Amino acid sequence: MRTISEYKDMALESLNNNWGQGALVTFVYILTYCGIIFAIGFFVGVFPSGSEASREALSNTIVNVAGLSLLPLEFGLAANFLNLSRGKGLSISQLFDGFNDYKRIFTTLLLVQIYTVLWALLLFIPGVVKSYSYCMTPFVLKDNPTMKNNEAIELSMKLMKGHKMQLFLLDLSMIGWALLCMLTLGLGVLLLQPYNTTAHAAFYRDLINDYDDADGNESFGAGPDFEEVQ
Repeated sequence: MRTISEYKDMALESLNNNWGQGALVTFVYILTYCGIIFAIGFFVGVFPSGSEASREALSNTIVNVAGLSLLPLEFGLAANFLNLSRGKGLSISQLFDGFNDYKRIFTTLLLVQIYTVLWALLLFIPGVVKSYSYCMTPFVLKDNPTMKNNEAIELSMKLMKGHKMQLFLLDLSMIGWALLCMLTLGLGVLLLQPYNTTAHAAFYRDLINDYDDADGNESFGAGPDFEEVQ
């Protein structure tokens, strides 16, 4: 594995001349997600039925269910920036690829959400730790089109074993970018999201290289090695 600075440098190198496209993909992701959620919440609130409390409860329930139904967008975002880290271009259309394999992508990412919440109900720290164990699942799904559900989640856990703290520190090192997001009233996320996700993609690619070397096989063959694109 490389140093945190190296992963950040690799992300910046991948994003060189691609910041605009990365920001656009992120904008479409946010616009699609928030737009659908807002529209559903608005229309539920427009049609009165029952008390105000019951309408609010119904609205919140429907909005939460709708939000979960859009989990394949998370897959599309990860797939885009994984491709970018492999020297390929970004594509808005790829943002919606998860909907072409909806059952597999949705079910797996829903399980990730459920497991994370269940761990967080015990204590906050175990929830955070487990979220890092599961965080490579979208990348795993991208590289393994036939893998689904717990198999993909378990592979993410194997990949992240012994590496969760390093990825946490990588995220922590981007706190300055998070402050930029606040200072720009959220606009900075159009730069932070591409940067962070591309750094995660680079981290993931090292994880799978190490995993393949340890297993003595090539279970992940979806992209060139780092040496080929540098």
